[in-house]
Amino acid sequence: KMECNKAVLIDFKGSLSNVKPYFKGYYDLSLQGDVTEAARLVFETLRKAEKIEGVETVLIVDISTKVSNGLMGREHLPAVADRLYRAASGKIAATIHKHSSASS
Repeated sequence: KMECNKAVLIDFKGSLSNVKPYFKGYYDLSLQGDVTEAARLVFETLRKAEKIEGVETVLIVDISTKVSNGLMGREHLPAVADRLYRAASGKIAATIHKHSSASS
């Protein structure tokens, strides 16, 4: 069981900014939704997250679910995925998928 107050959330394009207050730390790889910027910031952001005292888990939003015609730098998605995989440093990397619920 994961406790949010012992976790850092790494977001993309503010997609989970509404849950920011529940986490010990929050970073956004690109508020503008620029995958090139996200690729450049992955390692730096993960290192910052790992330095927050008391953090047990780092959660990363699944950027691949954000692909759309308007997404800047989407050709860099494979590079971001590779960097996230390598940056996990032998630990489990978790991604968050945001699902919208349909109301009847």
